[in-house]
Amino acid sequence: MIPRRETHAGRGCVPIRNTAPDSNPLLGPFLAQLLDESWKSYRKSRRRIRPRGGRRHVHRARISARRLLTTLDLLAGLDGGHGLLEALRALARQFSALGKLRDTQVQLRELNELAISDSERRPLRRSLKKKERRRCRSLTASDVDDIGPQIEKASARLASGPATAASGRRLKSGLNRALRADLERVNTLLPRGPGDLSRMHQARVAIKRYRYLIELLRPILSGVDPGAIKRLRACQARMGQIHDVQLFMERLERWSAKGRLGEGELRELLTQLERRRRVLVSSFVRSTSQPFPRLSPQVAAN
Repeated sequence: MIPRRETHAGRGCVPIRNTAPDSNPLLGPFLAQLLDESWKSYRKSRRRIRPRGGRRHVHRARISARRLLTTLDLLAGLDGGHGLLEALRALARQFSALGKLRDTQVQLRELNELAISDSERRPLRRSLKKKERRRCRSLTASDVDDIGPQIEKASARLASGPATAASGRRLKSGLNRALRADLERVNTLLPRGPGDLSRMHQARVAIKRYRYLIELLRPILSGVDPGAIKRLRACQARMGQIHDVQLFMERLERWSAKGRLGEGELRELLTQLERRRRVLVSSFVRSTSQPFPRLSPQVAAN
């Protein structure tokens, strides 16, 4: 049986064979297994989303989609691209649709926590629930199945291993280059103060990609600092909370423009959310005062 590698995602994680870095695994077969299991996890999680799918299933589908996206993006950037560019673009569209559904569900939760009367809350909740149902229905199984053949072909090519020692070295070099480039992007985009938040969303996406990349490749990496990974995860969570509040503030302003909220109601709600946003930003800035210099893992496999 393949042991399950536990991560913060719990049951949403991808099972990976427990290969230690010093056991010298072959890169091609390892990457083929990684691609297969990321694909199976995503396909399974998507089947569980129903027309009125709960937040838990949508959350798990997004985690699986992000892991598969990271895997496809990594492999598409390596030698030859492995014919995955079309699948990568299709999956990116599916991930975007999942993200919009998730944002709507988060806003429903945020709405329930705002200090407003039930009569004010009720029409806003109806609007969000209608949007949630429409976005659930837009997620079809055929979208998922369309990318399967490309992934299966790429997996078969990887499983056969590099054709020559030189191509194996290029594969290893490409993986290490991707790790260095992603770390550099994280440290470049990471805000360092409350006035440096313009690229918050870009930084959050970069952190997610880098953290997922390390977690997916961890069986073949050396030099991984668990403390730094934990710090990345906490940083990403804070940025996600700030992003959610900002999106909800923007939605309230659109509702006001359509006449669904009065000017006084809008000011009151925005005041509550802005107060929460300032607390989150302050906590985030304290946690990111220093870059991540200790994160320098390297591929140890051949």
